Amino acid sequence: MIISRLKNRTAAIPKAPLAIAVLIMAAALSLYHCQPALTARLDMLVYDALLPLRAQTAPLAVPVIIDIDEAATKEYGTWPWSHAQLAALTDKLTDYYGVRVVGLNFILRDADRTSVDQLMDALQRDRDVDFDYSGSKSKPGESAQVLALALKQNRAVIAARARYRADRSEEPVPDPSLKIAVEGKPAYAASAASQLRQAKSASLPLPLLQKAADLGFINIIQDDDGKVRTVPAVVRIHENLYPSLSVSAVMHYLDADSLVLEAAARGFKTMRLGKHSVRISPDGTFRIPFVGPQKTYPYYSAADVLDSRISMEALQGRIALVGFSRPSLGSPRPTPRDRSSPAVEIQAAAIDAILSGNTIIIPPWEPAVQTALVLFAGISLLFVFHSSRRRTLPVTAIGLIVAILPPVFFYNGFYISPLYSSGTFSVLAVILLLLLWRQEEEKRRQIHHMFSRYVCPRVLNQITESPEQLGLGKKQSVSIMFTDIRGFTALSRDRDAHEVVKLLNLYFTPMVEIVRKHAGTTDKIIGDALMAYWNAPLERAGHAIDAVRAALEMQLSLPGINHKLQEEMTLEHNISVSIGVHMGEAFVGNMGPESFASYTLIGDNVNLASRLTGLSSQYDVGIVVSETVRNACAEAFFFQPLDAVTVKGRDDRPFAIYKPIPWEEANERKDELAMWEKVRLEYVAGDFRSVRINLGQLRTIYPDVGIYRMFAARMASLPENPPEDWDGTWAITEK
Repeated sequence: MIISRLKNRTAAIPKAPLAIAVLIMAAALSLYHCQPALTARLDMLVYDALLPLRAQTAPLAVPVIIDIDEAATKEYGTWPWSHAQLAALTDKLTDYYGVRVVGLNFILRDADRTSVDQLMDALQRDRDVDFDYSGSKSKPGESAQVLALALKQNRAVIAARARYRADRSEEPVPDPSLKIAVEGKPAYAASAASQLRQAKSASLPLPLLQKAADLGFINIIQDDDGKVRTVPAVVRIHENLYPSLSVSAVMHYLDADSLVLEAAARGFKTMRLGKHSVRISPDGTFRIPFVGPQKTYPYYSAADVLDSRISMEALQGRIALVGFSRPSLGSPRPTPRDRSSPAVEIQAAAIDAILSGNTIIIPPWEPAVQTALVLFAGISLLFVFHSSRRRTLPVTAIGLIVAILPPVFFYNGFYISPLYSSGTFSVLAVILLLLLWRQEEEKRRQIHHMFSRYVCPRVLNQITESPEQLGLGKKQSVSIMFTDIRGFTALSRDRDAHEVVKLLNLYFTPMVEIVRKHAGTTDKIIGDALMAYWNAPLERAGHAIDAVRAALEMQLSLPGINHKLQEEMTLEHNISVSIGVHMGEAFVGNMGPESFASYTLIGDNVNLASRLTGLSSQYDVGIVVSETVRNACAEAFFFQPLDAVTVKGRDDRPFAIYKPIPWEEANERKDELAMWEKVRLEYVAGDFRSVRINLGQLRTIYPDVGIYRMFAARMASLPENPPEDWDGTWAITEK
């Protein structure tokens, strides 16, 4: 049932918006999968903007940076320092300050040519630093053994770097000293391992140092814009896996004896450092939620460490990364939070992310979610714009879902780029709004064309500004007017068509203007008949009063029309007009085929209004209105009761008819109307004798009033006494 309804709604969507939506969704998904340079740059900017959602309010206190800064090189000599001096720094950090792990964030590739005895003598002389190493009188280069011993006796990690380009000077890479296992189904493990980028070789420290400490790879990943956002958890060289410097340092810090990478169907999902588990991306990397710019983590000068100028509490139990802040030595890289961040601080931020479990990953299910969001944005927008009249709330809801879901994922450590779904939503919403605006403008133009001939400019403006008020057609209360030129057939019989058209134009022009003036709608002109109505297409309070005022003004305008007709045409006598006004429910809306539709109304009450026009002629009054009009107008006019009648087709439903009279005229004719009211009551009561007497007096005083002549003729046709079932109702047999 749901699928059937969905198919029906889809089939009803216009082809142009549907095609545009499909193209935009296809384009968004193509950009997502192809990742052209410009799109990738935009995606990076979006990521950087979201980063504060994931970043901690404050960094962990665990990683600290021992900076071989300008002060250190000034006091202890320019870089590179001797291995023995680095050994002294390592021992000082661990033995004196109680640092838990030392990480050297530089590669010690070159042999040291400095004599250990010379260095120890200089340190004892200048710095009062005492050493108790055996093997004095050493030869140049033996300071490497001193550093190796210091590294071996302490928890230390030394830097290496994987090379991904072929190099003739390829060095043999030792087997990893830390145990790294891949868990999962064999097929999953093989597939996950294949996603790791294969390195060709590595830049390694001296073999003696490799045996003394664990290697930690300091590779980082720079995006196309040059910024560092991602680091590998492990690197793959040949068939072996090696930990990054940050991972190796954390393993030592946590006393983890193994590193386990959990593999799933689409790649890696987590890494376990002992009991500590952290999410990683399928390709074995993770993104760092940088807390802040450079100097976010504590920096301490190596000179202050060697000279014991730092409080022990500042370093005790920490991971101390030895590196450089100076751009000339520190290999600075831009990050989302800083234009230039030292490489050692990037490692500190990676350690922070691992320890706090605050890594950001691109999950394996990201393509499915991305596709679903793009399709949701496009399809839901299309349905809302097509099927809903009130679009603001649902469009806002769709926009909020599309805009909020990616940040919610990001807050929980999963990066689902909002660029593609939000782009789909924004572009499609703008295009659909433009199409909707164009449709609305075309609709207004059609409505303007349709109603400009029928309604006054004020009503026309209201219709075109709010075309939805027209609706698709409905049943509503309306005031309906019909007018007719009396004796038009005889008047036009001996005239040619041009004269008849001229007469009608001279007559209808002011009549239509009167309808428009009183906020009415001219429905149609058929021959000499005019049909108009009120309270549609726009609802209007007091519409019955407007209709009666228009009818009265029409009668008042007849002398002027007749004068103009006599000036421009030769007429034997003045024209007179019959007007009928009725109020009741009718069905109002566009009717007819699309190519020839017109806004009109139909119903029994329309027919009754037409009958009242005929009664106007029969009762020889200018205007006849129904009782519903009289009740709706209340005290706006005086209504002279004329009769209670039945007409063909409504024989069982008698209704009263009235003639509206302005109050000023009614007050002037007060005595006459009172006499008529008396005659009417006598007539309904069946007192025919009194009717004939009083009606005779009325005719004598007011010989030119047609209604009195008509009633006198009727009384002449009636018997002396009323029939037994007399109730005052008169049956009209003529249409």
